[in-house]
Amino acid sequence: MIVALAAALLASTSAPASPATNSSPGTSIPTPAPTTTAPISKPSAVSNANVWQGITPGKPIARVRSVRGPSLLSRSLPEGSAIDWYPAPNDNAYVVVASRNDVVTYVRAFTVDPGGSLSGLTDPYGVTPGDTLEALRSRRGDPKETGKISDVAAVLVYPGVGALVWLYEFDNGVIHSITLYDPLAAKAPANSLATVADTHDGTSIGRAFMVHARNEETGVRFERYYATHRGGCSAWQITNQTLLTTGGRKIDQIDLECADNKGQTSLFFDVTSFFGTM
Repeated sequence: MIVALAAALLASTSAPASPATNSSPGTSIPTPAPTTTAPISKPSAVSNANVWQGITPGKPIARVRSVRGPSLLSRSLPEGSAIDWYPAPNDNAYVVVASRNDVVTYVRAFTVDPGGSLSGLTDPYGVTPGDTLEALRSRRGDPKETGKISDVAAVLVYPGVGALVWLYEFDNGVIHSITLYDPLAAKAPANSLATVADTHDGTSIGRAFMVHARNEETGVRFERYYATHRGGCSAWQITNQTLLTTGGRKIDQIDLECADNKGQTSLFFDVTSFFGTM
């Protein structure tokens, strides 16, 4: 099923975790089975239905990187995929671009604060994070597939152009993220050269996450968001942040405590690229 494959890929972004991981208990979103009573929007009737945030899945990731420049953070996954985090059109959101064999598999945009700015986050069908299920169905009809992620989270799948599909991830009754996904590119066997260990997993000074940002405000905002949305806990709280210097590099050590069990951990971010940049 597309839902199962997509859910696995979205979970692999590591941060944010699936919305349910970091959500408080709330009212479950209804996940109706597809019916034929409401028409499904035809991709050909909408302009740029194969593009999300200026990116088309199935195209070379090199094209994305050449246009957007260095990502905020790039991660290599054990199964051969790569994840690039980019700023969104506004400071209240992020764009995650996944690739496999140097080809884009999905583009995901999501908000940090559901009540914050939504500028630049409306998809070609007029759907925006924060929309309800009723608003989505009024624009797109019944979904192709539905899947329940948890008691408060679900994903609805709609057709795109060709093999592409649109995924609308709900959290507590409203859309949390919008993803344009290429299941064919995602299922392709990984090149042997791609399956390498991530040497910058944030677990130590020497393995610090490499963060690139246009200024300190953007970089610090991102590292603190990433640190507190890493999964494995309902809520990570920052207990301390320390700036370290080693070999001419600037490293932020962020100490965290899990609200569930008071477990503690530390993550390390190389902030040299934006340190002192206003």
